Amino acid sequence: MRTHSSYLGLLGALLLVGCPTNPIDIIMLDVPAGDAGPGDGGRADTGPRDGGPDAPGGPACGTAGRIGGPCRTPGNTCETGSMCQGELSSMGMPFTIRSGFGIEQGEADPSNPGYFREVTTPDPADDVPLVAAEGGFCTRLCDATLALEPGPDGMFGTIDDVDMDCSSCSTCSTSIGTIGLLATYILYPEEMRTFGNDTGWCRADCEFNPETNGGCPDGYTCSASGNVCVEACQSDTECQFSFENQRNGTVVTVLDPSRGTCNATTGRCEWTPTGTPHVGDACESSSDCAADVGVCINGGTCATYTCPDAEPGPSFNCDLDGGVRNGICLGNGENFGSICIAGCNTSDDCNPGNACLPLGMTAGRFTGYCLGICDVVASDPDGAGPLTAADDEIWNCRTDERCDMNPVTSDDADPNGTCRPTCTVDGDCDATLGERCELQPAPATFGFCRVPDQVCSPDALDADCFLDQVCDLLAFEGNLGLCTDGCTADGDCAMGDVCDTARGVCRTPCTGTGAGVCTAPAEVCQAGYCEQNTM
Repeated sequence: MRTHSSYLGLLGALLLVGCPTNPIDIIMLDVPAGDAGPGDGGRADTGPRDGGPDAPGGPACGTAGRIGGPCRTPGNTCETGSMCQGELSSMGMPFTIRSGFGIEQGEADPSNPGYFREVTTPDPADDVPLVAAEGGFCTRLCDATLALEPGPDGMFGTIDDVDMDCSSCSTCSTSIGTIGLLATYILYPEEMRTFGNDTGWCRADCEFNPETNGGCPDGYTCSASGNVCVEACQSDTECQFSFENQRNGTVVTVLDPSRGTCNATTGRCEWTPTGTPHVGDACESSSDCAADVGVCINGGTCATYTCPDAEPGPSFNCDLDGGVRNGICLGNGENFGSICIAGCNTSDDCNPGNACLPLGMTAGRFTGYCLGICDVVASDPDGAGPLTAADDEIWNCRTDERCDMNPVTSDDADPNGTCRPTCTVDGDCDATLGERCELQPAPATFGFCRVPDQVCSPDALDADCFLDQVCDLLAFEGNLGLCTDGCTADGDCAMGDVCDTARGVCRTPCTGTGAGVCTAPAEVCQAGYCEQNTM
């Protein structure tokens, strides 16, 4: 199922509506990791970080008034050159997924197996908090790409590249919390995003320890993915929730206590996996992977932060399993973060839904790593031509799958795709989920299973819809629509409706204005058609 841009916009391109896995359980890596080749995430021997050049010999980051630490009181002041970032709230109340984004709590839908529905009476105890800048902390706005690119010495995370915006004991990060739902740039209007969607916060550095919060201030914990202090979990619901689809294409939050609990000591979610999972194992959520450092990445494959059992270069193979290391250790940006991802030589070495992305070199047993993206369309996004490997690469799927490419949009001129099984008739799809087979344009002789009647966005319109459906906006000037069967003439519509040829959808005609003209609840007559009332 394709991710729908209406919800990407709603949660700042972080909430992903999809199946068979749900979005918050899988960390989405939508670009190749480790463009500079394998590595352990470590930095050159440049000496320990101190209080920073702006305060030689002063207290370390994370202390009151310093970057990453609580703002000084009274007056909520911070050191020169930094600001006191206030805690995120919703009308003075705690910010939750329900209060902040209007996404309701859900339960299994007995009428539609495989789908969920809103609960009749929400329980505040089941709300999922979204904590940002817990208690207020000192920081600076910074360019997060500086922590993702190698410095002049060719290494990730050296002092000469990650500290250009931050002090010597802090690193630029777009991460908020440990569950991967919010990013810093979402909190600012576009005109205040100094570095666009790469606008981050300087956060105090730390060293991940599975038994502690890494020495971070109260309310914060050391991120296993990047070794910076981020907001700690506050509730078990943060560890137990997932986004699940309703039949109409919208989503709800659903709790599953088996996914884990919030550890008050470490400030991170903890879980007890079944058996002894390793890098490369199939997963549906991070709780299927190794405890503490395991993560389920897109493509439904376990990886591990911090690269356990990593061999030193040049192989950088990691995750020892029966005497064999099955992963490649790649730099993960931020403060020398690293991640061990399943290694491969061909896509058939990877789990279904994955392609083997080339490293550009041989590292131990492997020449590539498995990731849940693919690309079969050679393009030249910079327009410079001629097409070179720097412009685009082809990443093919396993021999039993094909690459389902996402559409080109104004925001993504060179999209990736997802490796999926194919279909030729509706009978190849799951009828209980309402799936149908949508054949690809000729000369292709195959298709992909799609679910009709999905949520769509006025920005992408029909690009969000499948099976020749079109996006019918739910309100006259709204920001959300629903994919529906289109029309070209009145005869394509139900009795009493007419074809609005300007929008290509069937509508109920009306005369007059305002409420009381249309018979359907919450509809008013606007521009000659019954529309959902936006007031």
